[in-house]
Amino acid sequence: MATETGESFSSYENSLDNTNDLEGYDNEFIPPDHCYECPICMMCLREPYQTDCGHRFCRNCIKRWLRTNAPGRKCPACNDLLTSEQIYPDNFAKREIYSLEAKCRYSKSGCEVQDSLKSLLNHERHCEFRPRKCPNCGQIVVCKDMDEHLSKLCPKLTVECQLCRHHVQLSNLDNHRNLCAIGNNSCPDCGESLDSKNSADKLHTCPKEMSKCRFNNFGCKYKGLQTEMRSHMEQYQREHLAMLADSVEQLMAKYPKPSPDVAAMGAQLQNFFSASTSAECEPQGHAMAAAVDFEEDLKKPKLKRAASLATQPEKSFVESESMRYGSGEYAVEQSHDVVLQLRNQVASQQQHIIELQSKVNYLESTVQDARSDLQNVKLDFKRRLCHGSFVWRLKNYKKLREEARLGAPNCVLHSPGFYTSFNGYQFCIRLNLNGVENAQGTHLSLFIHLMQSENDDILAWPFTGKVTLTICDQHQVASKRTSISETLVAKPGLAAFQRPTTFRNHKGFGYMEFAPISYLESEDRFFIKDDVLLIKAEVRSTSVS
Repeated sequence: MATETGESFSSYENSLDNTNDLEGYDNEFIPPDHCYECPICMMCLREPYQTDCGHRFCRNCIKRWLRTNAPGRKCPACNDLLTSEQIYPDNFAKREIYSLEAKCRYSKSGCEVQDSLKSLLNHERHCEFRPRKCPNCGQIVVCKDMDEHLSKLCPKLTVECQLCRHHVQLSNLDNHRNLCAIGNNSCPDCGESLDSKNSADKLHTCPKEMSKCRFNNFGCKYKGLQTEMRSHMEQYQREHLAMLADSVEQLMAKYPKPSPDVAAMGAQLQNFFSASTSAECEPQGHAMAAAVDFEEDLKKPKLKRAASLATQPEKSFVESESMRYGSGEYAVEQSHDVVLQLRNQVASQQQHIIELQSKVNYLESTVQDARSDLQNVKLDFKRRLCHGSFVWRLKNYKKLREEARLGAPNCVLHSPGFYTSFNGYQFCIRLNLNGVENAQGTHLSLFIHLMQSENDDILAWPFTGKVTLTICDQHQVASKRTSISETLVAKPGLAAFQRPTTFRNHKGFGYMEFAPISYLESEDRFFIKDDVLLIKAEVRSTSVS
């Protein structure tokens, strides 16, 4: 059965002593007493204030109402003109409310305490069932379970890997164990098992470690044991020298106009290479002596200079530029002028870069603003052009459902607004994932609310028409879908269909027991797919504007 209901606002209190932003008490009173219900937040009055016209409101609710609706402020209950001078504390009602018997506001999490509201306010500050946000992972956990969560269950908990003694997050422990480089490891060369203590040094001291030839960078592909490397170096001297000569020739080809020193070094290498090849049958000692003579020649200044010119042309250019100025005071003066000139050029370039960066930042900001405006326009058109048929994709259902069960904030959810036509009425869907009143914990509650829009002045009030609410079955075979759908007819006499006087009508119209939660979440149903719940609203207006 469709019913009109007030909107329930549930919020956390960072500190129960701080009531600057709180609305009414959302405890379950025994028995319920609607005479102390705030007309704005639809909860039991907190710090009640009374108006000259005789209505009571929560202190924060009425003060916020007067701030947001100035000028032309009116009483939310009777629409009489109202100012801040016409409201005052109602201490008599406050004493009556404190004496009301109620359940702890965390009863849905398991607390069984039931006492007067005044006693409960002190109890709730220390209630072991009070939900708290884990400081590490952000999950909502009741206080009594927080220590266990932090020490054993938190996904961000840091634990020690028993294989490698490294510290990893609990949520990554299984993956780490599968990829652990130390656990059940062995040396790839000798096959000896490694443990966490000696593995860091093992690969560097293994007698069977494979090493590359020192001429690897010149083209030698040999790789062998350290004990065999000396034999390789003696056996392949001719090949190594040929590789070295090829490298020099490549350098000479890269710089086609070498200095005489470079040419001399190339000739020296070529002569040595010829000598080594012609002495193929001579003892190895002669070849080694030739190699030593070649090393001595390389130490000579001219050959050093040639090698520098061949391998470091940039450095050679700088040296030649400095030599061009000679020495003495003239050289110092010329160098000083060059340094000043370079400094001025660098400063000018830096200033130019700063100006360009400033322009880039401005353009990026402008583009971002334009994208944001375009996105808002696209969303507005999408909501206006749906012609009253709107589908709400509620993501992260499991997380939101658990938070609602624990009494966390945002357990009352609202869809984005949508329009019956381009210039029509604006509505939104309200969803209570854990139900309301008698349906708490058993059913999902679903309502429709009117919202203020710029079209209200040209529309007919109250709204008349039909509203169909549907929870969509997402079975991939269309013929097997069993969506849950209910149609209600707007009743002009209800406050839910009057012209909104606030951003969203506090009164909604819908079903407290729209669908059993157990039915929606059963494994053989497809109402929840990929953790998404689809809710569809179709609004057809019969109002004559």
